[in-house]
Amino acid sequence: MSKDEAETLRLHLRAAVTDLLDDWEQIATEKLGKLQYQREQGGDKVPPLLYDPLDPELKEQSFRGKKFKAQRSLRDVEQSVDLWIERPDDQDFGDEL
Repeated sequence: MSKDEAETLRLHLRAAVTDLLDDWEQIATEKLGKLQYQREQGGDKVPPLLYDPLDPELKEQSFRGKKFKAQRSLRDVEQSVDLWIERPDDQDFGDEL
């Protein structure tokens, strides 16, 4: 990537991040500063910032609000990976797992 292309990409990324942060602030202001990450505190009293992509309430959100959708965990978006567990003393776990 050339220096000019890198600078263009940097400016584009900065604008995208600034746009998201501005929208996040605007949503929080509209909700009187009461906003939760997802639905931890129950009900409609404190609206969530993030919506699951399949949440029916996402359709009712503003254009700004629809930007904040995400899967709940990397397990939902990442391919399965092997997990290798080793003990620091190099002993076998046996039937412990």
